[in-house]
Amino acid sequence: LLIPFLIVFLRHEGGYSLAADVEKIPVELVDKVEADSYWCLSKLLDGLHDHYIESQPGLQRMTFRLQELVDRVDKPLCAHLVEKEHVQFHQFAFRWMNCLLAREVHIHVLIR
Repeated sequence: LLIPFLIVFLRHEGGYSLAADVEKIPVELVDKVEADSYWCLSKLLDGLHDHYIESQPGLQRMTFRLQELVDRVDKPLCAHLVEKEHVQFHQFAFRWMNCLLAREVHIHVLIR
């Protein structure tokens, strides 16, 4: 979860990319990027606390919202999945929500 923050701050603060040689990045910039990334990650994790407590209400809520969204955007698809195929959204969406889709999309799309 930290990598997207590092990429964004390195690009924004110094114009560096993933291909940059870390040894050539000024120490002052590394310190600033590290501090900003840590702060952002802390804020993100504060909002995810209920994902990792007993019964995981945050993940359940996100999965339910995904089903509501699919139903609103593509009602026939949602009906097909739920009624015809007997698919429960938490069966496949739980992993997506657990890793915030970070594993499902390319890093360049994730930081966009």
